[in-house]
Order: sequence, then structure tokens, then C-alpha cells
Amino acid sequence: MKRLKRFWVRLSLCGLISDKEKRVCISNCLLRILELFGRSSSRNASFSYRHPRSTSCPSCVPALFVCLVGFVGPLGLVLGGCELVSEDERRDLPRSWFSYCGYVSDWDPDWVAIEDAVIEEINAARSRTQDCGSRGIFPPAPPLEPREALTCAARNHSYDMATEDYFDHVNPAGEQPWDRMARAGYPYRTAGENIAAGFALAADAVDAWLASDGHCANLMSTSYVDTGVGFYADPDATYQYYLTQTFGSSRIEE
Repeated sequence: MKRLKRFWVRLSLCGLISDKEKRVCISNCLLRILELFGRSSSRNASFSYRHPRSTSCPSCVPALFVCLVGFVGPLGLVLGGCELVSEDERRDLPRSWFSYCGYVSDWDPDWVAIEDAVIEEINAARSRTQDCGSRGIFPPAPPLEPREALTCAARNHSYDMATEDYFDHVNPAGEQPWDRMARAGYPYRTAGENIAAGFALAADAVDAWLASDGHCANLMSTSYVDTGVGFYADPDATYQYYLTQTFGSSRIEE
């Protein structure tokens, strides 16, 4: 039996919904209203799904009330104009219905586990001196901190490489790594990216990066403090497994 999921928007600005894993369903017209006030954009991962069916503004008022009080069930679905679909059906919907980060927000748990393992492997490598060949000897470096925006950019790129059948830092639309990071809402000061394909295991991918001078220097650089990893698997794609790791430091001090 397929596990059903609601298309949702996380009301990150609502104090009544503090658990970031709580998901609520809301009508498209509310998103349009929020956009008018500059609260939502394609870069904002908090608003992940735009349903084209419900556009009349009066219907979003009761839908908002239902969402805020936490009773998101049949009544919320009716008032909010949302649907219940399986994960497979979700992937078949037009990508234009989603925000940039919304499309990759619900990720396969097995892929997430590999992403987490990559970060662990990278930070373990950074804890030791590394010989990056022509790029020099790198002393131990502080661990990288995972950031949602960088994960968003990395997942989107891995997905694109698999589905568009290419392997490059520049996608068919001409976007560079830093373009994707900015699109995901990360205000980068420094930006970098490593990609790999054909590796099903995190350790194998990281070992391959460490064996490559440029990739090794990237993952050991102290210019980067944040990271995000995106893993995508498609048995019909050329390399089947695609991995992207983004690196950055933000212009905004946290």
C-alpha cells in the first residue's frame, strides 16, 4: 500500500507551528497573497507546493484557519483545495508547480542516509592532514555545517544531471554552482562544488574525491564553513547514481 503524503507548505513564520516536521496543506491563493507582500518566492523553501486548482481568495481564509489550528484532515483538504497523492505520483507532476527547494524537500530516506554519510566522511577527512597532490598539503580543518539551502542546491543538481543526462557543474540552462546556491536562498561569500557519478556508497565517492587534487582541495578548504549534499538514484540514467556536494560561506553572520 502506497504511503500517502499531502502536498504542504511549512508555515515557518507561524508561532503555532514550531515543529519543522509538521506539515500543513493550504490553498494556492494564500501563496499568491504572501507573494504580494514579499513573503514568498521561488527561492523560499518554506513554501513548497503551488496547486493550480484553488485560486479564489475567499477560500484561502477558512483554509488558513484550519491549518493554523492544526486540524488538517478532510476539512482542510476541501477548503484548501489540496490533494492526497503517492510519492510516485508526486514525481510525475509538473516541476513548475513546485518552488525550487519544494520539489526536493521530500527526499527518499535511503538517499538522505547516504547524504548524511557523505558529510560524516568529509568531516572525518577534514579532521586529518590531507595530501592533495599538486594543490599541496592541507592541515586539519574544522567540520563543515550542513545547511538546508545548500542541500537544496545539491539535490536539484543531482536530480538534473540524472534526468537531463549530463555530468557537469554547469547545467543545460547555463547555471553555475553559485547560481543554484543563490536560487536556493544561500547568500554566499565563497562557493564551491564537487560532483560524482556511479558511486552507490558514500565512502567510495569521498575516496574518489580525495584521490583527485582539485576535489581534495575543495573539501579541505578552510574558505568553506557550510555544506550540503544531494544524492539521486535513477536506474535508467547513464550512471545510475549522482552525487553533488556544495560548499560555501555566507555573507550573513549567524
